[in-house]
Amino acid sequence: MSQETPYIFDATTADFDQSVIENSFHKPVLVDFWAEWCPPCKAMDPILDDLSVELAGRVKIVKLDVESNPGIVTQYNVRAMPTLMVFKGGEPVGQIIGFRPKGDLKKRLDDALAARDVHLIFLDVDPRWDALRDDPRFRSLRQRAGLGAGAAP
Repeated sequence: MSQETPYIFDATTADFDQSVIENSFHKPVLVDFWAEWCPPCKAMDPILDDLSVELAGRVKIVKLDVESNPGIVTQYNVRAMPTLMVFKGGEPVGQIIGFRPKGDLKKRLDDALAARDVHLIFLDVDPRWDALRDDPRFRSLRQRAGLGAGAAP
């Protein structure tokens, strides 16, 4: 992303804890894991721009360039772009892999805004789910959501 907007910010490994983790205690933070070489990532930009205005700051949107920040990408097991991850209370609570239309993304963000202490899981039924099923971060979220620790949704 070349220029920040009032509701969309760039993040790096150096400021990820402040930009994402700490801010997620105040409002949901949507992290867009993107790459310059990724056409679907570029297609998400106008959708995220529109949503940032529609949601008027109720969700903080953060863009993280995967090429420049490989440590964060590895830490959150991001393997495909775009990956959108929602953080609340310092934890990832939802993930969307791949391009999504604006209406679908807005509904998921509205759900995240409406939830107070409920952890949402937006993992689509996808073969890439197998890589995340046993990840301890998502296992605890699945248990809290009543989805069990091992079975895919």
